[in-house]
Formats: sequence, C-alpha cells, structure tokens
Amino acid sequence: MTEKDMHIFIAGIKHCGKTTLAERLANAMDIPYVDADSLMLQQIHPMTVRGYYRNVGKECFQQTEADTLECYLSEVHADSIVSLGGGACENKTCMELCHRYGLLLYLNVGEQTLWERIIRDGIPPFLETEDPRNTFHGLYLMRDGLYRKEADLIVDIPCGSSREATFEKVWNELKNREEIWQAIPSEKH
Repeated sequence: MTEKDMHIFIAGIKHCGKTTLAERLANAMDIPYVDADSLMLQQIHPMTVRGYYRNVGKECFQQTEADTLECYLSEVHADSIVSLGGGACENKTCMELCHRYGLLLYLNVGEQTLWERIIRDGIPPFLETEDPRNTFHGLYLMRDGLYRKEADLIVDIPCGSSREATFEKVWNELKNREEIWQAIPSEKH
C-alpha cells in the first residue's frame, strides 16, 4: 500500500454478501468497486469460475486468482473496494496482497445461513463429495479460522440481518478505522 491508496478487501465465505456490501460501501465512500471473480472472468473467458476450477484444479486456479488480483492492484492507483472470492483465505499470495495494499475485512455469517444460500444454486465443485453438508462444515470451520487469523477487521453478522443492517454494522466499524479515512481524500467521506 502506498501513502496514496487504501483498498478495502471484503472477504468471507461464499454467499456471505461480500459483493452487495462492497457495492454499497464503494457508493457510500464514492470510490470504485471491483469484484475479484469478475476480474478473473475477464482472464478465463469464456469459462465460468466454477468451470475453470473444475478444469484446471485448485493450484492453477489459485495462481490465476492471485495473478489477476496483483495485476489489478499494480495498475490501479486509487482507493477502491475489492470483493474477494470465498476461498481467497486459502490463497497465501492473495492474503499477502491484501495486507500490502490495504485493509482486509472479514464478513462473518453463520454456517447454516451460508449452507442454505449455497445450495440454492446447486452444489459447487468444491463441495462435490458424497456428503456435501459435512464437507461444507469442515470447510466452514477451516476458512473461518483462516479469515479470523488474516483479517484486520472482523464483522460478525447476526442470523437474519437485512442488507441494510449489515451495511450499517460494517459502516459503523469502518468509521472507527482512522487509517482508512486518512488515506481517502476528505471530499469523499
């Protein structure tokens, strides 16, 4: 991170509301927003993120994920909000980039809520096992632990919170982070 920029990375387990929150924060702060998965889609087109993961495997997927994020961060010299992919905590390079370029916010939502949201779209490739629910349980525990270890700021979202309540809770937490407001020009907040 330079003295001129402050990226806020929104992290969390799949379907925690990262994208919706990131868009709202960017709008409220009058700074750009980008979704890391959308950046990656530009690199792997015409494949989907799920299709790419299936075809190339975890290691290659993570390398592409990190390369894409690094490219964005090295080219963009302005404050921004970045919504990360759900498994970014397992990508050491992505975590290093987040710490180098800004603040990592972990949006924590309960396991049962996330499970219900995830299965609405069908079982994703990383849960294609004989017991997807139990696999997700283990994955949730592992990723929650990694995000809690890596995050600069953890915001626990109560079950049943509305999008507005989630935004307000995160906004209030960010208001207390002086390093954010020092980096962002005063006319933007």
